[in-house]
Order: sequence, then C-alpha cells, then structure tokens
Amino acid sequence: MIHLGAHMSTGKGFDRAARDARTIGADAMQVFTRNPRGGKARVLRESELAQLAREREQGLVIVCHAPYTVNLASAHDDVRAFGQQIIAEDLQRMQKLGARTLVVHSGAHTGAGEETGLARLIQSLDLPRVPAGSCILLETMSGSGSELGASIEALAHILAHFHHSPALGLCLDTCHLFSAGYDVRNWHAFKAQFTAQIPWQAVGCIHLNDSKTPFASNKDRHERLGAGWQTFFDIVRAEAASDLPLIMETPNDLSGWQEEIRALRAVL
Repeated sequence: MIHLGAHMSTGKGFDRAARDARTIGADAMQVFTRNPRGGKARVLRESELAQLAREREQGLVIVCHAPYTVNLASAHDDVRAFGQQIIAEDLQRMQKLGARTLVVHSGAHTGAGEETGLARLIQSLDLPRVPAGSCILLETMSGSGSELGASIEALAHILAHFHHSPALGLCLDTCHLFSAGYDVRNWHAFKAQFTAQIPWQAVGCIHLNDSKTPFASNKDRHERLGAGWQTFFDIVRAEAASDLPLIMETPNDLSGWQEEIRALRAVL
C-alpha cells in the first residue's frame, strides 16, 4: 500500500512534525535534515527521537531531504566537498530519525556543460558511505538553467554507472517532470517511456505537485493539486499496490494538505 503525506515543517521539532502529519491523515512525511539553506544541524533531542520511534511503530514513513545548497556537480571543488560532507552527515542523521531515504537535488553544471556536470556528479557520489538499507534518491529536475537530472537519459546514465546499486535511486517530481517535457498526465504512457530505460524499482519516492507553468516550460513552480486532479487520481490508482511514499510539496497549509490527502486516499 502506498503512503500519502506532505513535506512538514520541523521548526518546532521533528516530533511536532510527526504529530502534524498525523492530524492531516498522513502516514508519510518528508522533512529537511537541517535548514534547507545549509548550515550546522541542531542536536536532536532524545525526547523527539523517542516520539518519532513511536510514530514509526504506528506506520509513519519518514523521507529526508538534503539542503538546497548541495551541488555535487559544481565546478568549484569546495562546493562539491561541502555537499559531500553534508550528505555524509545527513545519512547518519537520518538513521537516528528512522528514515531510509535521502532526497538530493541532482545539481547544476554551472556553465561547464551537461557531460562535465554529470561526470562531476558521478565522481562526487560516495556510495560506499551509504549505510546498509539506506538510499540516496536523486530528484528529477525541471531543467531550469544548468540543472542536471531533467532527462531520463541522464538519470539512466548515472544509475548505470553504479550498476543500479541499491544505495542510489530516484525521486520523481511530477511538476519537474511536466516542466521538463514529460507528459505525466498520461501516467501509464510515462511509465512505459521511463521503464524503457530505467527499472521502476529505482524509484523510491514520488513528489506530487501540479505546475503553475505550461508543459515543457523548464520552470520549477509548484501548484496545488486543483486543476490536475485526474492525473493524481491516476497515479494513486496505478501505484496503489506499491510501497512508495507519495509526498505533497504543494504550496499549502495543514488544512490544504489534509484535503489533498483525503481526496487521493478516497480513490484507493
């Protein structure tokens, strides 16, 4: 059975985030491992870890997201080294939180070209440091500017380089895919296009977002699920038997996410 949830704020603690997730009917939540703009992560309190453990026992699935400042494809050695350090720390941190997956943006080549950027990204991915049972999920991107990871071909190249290691997978973002030119409005056709190059088991999470901008716009502008309900109903039905977390990153508050989750769960 799929797990439905949203990206929750941890401003009042990871335990409060879990309680908020429960109040909106979620059985999954995504959280930043630290401030999304980077910086030193605060010390985790034993009380919040104990509460998280209780929530996990009740079936709550936790997905972690690395800061936006991580760019493993940067032309600058210090930026790549910073990203490697953050990911190494957060892989350990998410063990304490009880998460198994860490979503990481694929990065940007910053003018060096896609081939060079992909080579730097591959070189920077230190999979031997990924704890057993854990997985880094590269997020599909919209293709804005020099972003990497907007094409299935590029992602297939990365995964193939690592021989489809269980330590590396993908997080699909419906807004990003739509903006990158993949018509997720026909989910079955998209899956056929995707699996022609990448095994579906590489997918570890799906971000459900509508798009404020038109098809193939290469813009990253998330929207509430409103206008595209049928697309998201189709995705939920198609993945109903999977164990995937489906996370709303829509511009919403708790009540808005509650309505989205309620509507999606109703089709199961």
